[in-house]
Amino acid sequence: MAEEGYKVTLHAYDLSGGLARQLSMSFMGKAIEAIWHTGVVLYGTEYYFGGGIQQVPAGTAPYGTPL
Repeated sequence: MAEEGYKVTLHAYDLSGGLARQLSMSFMGKAIEAIWHTGVVLYGTEYYFGGGIQQVPAGTAPYGTPL
C-alpha cells in the first residue's frame, strides 16, 4: 500500500551572518557555529516565530537565504 505525503521543508538561518563562528571564542571562550533561526515550509508558505507565528511566501522571510 503506497502512502501519499506532503513535502515539508525546514529552513535554517544563521542570524549572525557567520560572525558567531569567527568571534564566539574571543567573546565567550566557547566556539559556537551560528545563531540559528528556523522556519517550516508547507504548501509554499513559510511559517516562523517572530513575536508570534508569522507566515510569508517560501524564501521571503526577513532572515536572508536559508542554509
